Amino acid sequence: MSDVLVSAPRSLGTRDLLRAWVEQVPDLPGDLTNISVVIDCSQLQTATPSFFDEFIKILVLERHAAHIEFREANERARHLALRSAANRHISDRVTVTTRKERSTWTGLGRQLKERSNWPGLGRQRSKAVP
Repeated sequence: MSDVLVSAPRSLGTRDLLRAWVEQVPDLPGDLTNISVVIDCSQLQTATPSFFDEFIKILVLERHAAHIEFREANERARHLALRSAANRHISDRVTVTTRKERSTWTGLGRQLKERSNWPGLGRQRSKAVP
């Protein structure tokens, strides 16, 4: 079984947009029999339930992919993909690996708010912050 790697776009919301996008992916053959499709979701920011449902429908049911793996998905994407696979009774052919939690920016933002003397960005401090 061979693999095909596809990078998901940043945002796709409707079935029609997804179908048009899939048709334009150069490395995605029309017949995916005995092929495992790996979708890199690291850049995916927004997607609807219909995005995952249509993607799974096109790749597995229409193009006969042996397996689909969504890589670097966020938790919402993971939930939507697995729910769609379960609804279509093909959970054994779909896997999702999630991206590592990226709490650095959240933590940094919180630190800036707590230590800032700028109005509106946190409480005013009269004493120096260690």
